[in-house]
Amino acid sequence: MSATQAGQQEPNKLRSPVRQARLWLLVLALHASLGACLPRSLSPRLPARAKVARQAAEATPASITISKKMSELDERVKAVEKPEEEMFWRVLAYCTACRTPWCKLPWRRHTCLKGDAKAEGAQGNRCDMSWEDYTDILTRSVPLISHKKAQILTRECWREGDADPSGIGVVTVCIVPKVAAEEYGQQLCNNGIQASVAPDSFFRGGPSGQ
Repeated sequence: MSATQAGQQEPNKLRSPVRQARLWLLVLALHASLGACLPRSLSPRLPARAKVARQAAEATPASITISKKMSELDERVKAVEKPEEEMFWRVLAYCTACRTPWCKLPWRRHTCLKGDAKAEGAQGNRCDMSWEDYTDILTRSVPLISHKKAQILTRECWREGDADPSGIGVVTVCIVPKVAAEEYGQQLCNNGIQASVAPDSFFRGGPSGQ
């Protein structure tokens, strides 16, 4: 091979990667320009993580949701014209369907319900009360119900909280005269479960009504 031929091949070798890079840039530019026009099935798909991050809404702190629910119910109770005519009252217990461990993932931390306070805990600030603890508090606070019934109520409350975007569930613990209902409701609050008391007429046909 002559020196002249070798000198001609060197520039060709150098130009080859440059040409390839330019070609790829053209392809990418064309792909980007046509992407908006492509059918959804042919459009580039977002990574699963990006989809989850985009679809998961910012969670409202549980303390705000629970306070709102309790305040609205209290207003309705205060508006009752003749509360003495309400023979039976319901004891309502709140629970937080904790999103752990999914809310611990970096791209889902904004879905955590922790906030300043939650449904559970002596001061309403326990993040992940177990089913067993919740059940024990129910039976300790309301001796009227059996341990088996408390387990059913716990599952029901968690299921409702899971289905609600707020993550907060509420369940009827028992239906009793007003004096007993207020006592049980106070015991629940003292032992670590936020609770409300309301006339049974508000909820006839609701969960755990039987």
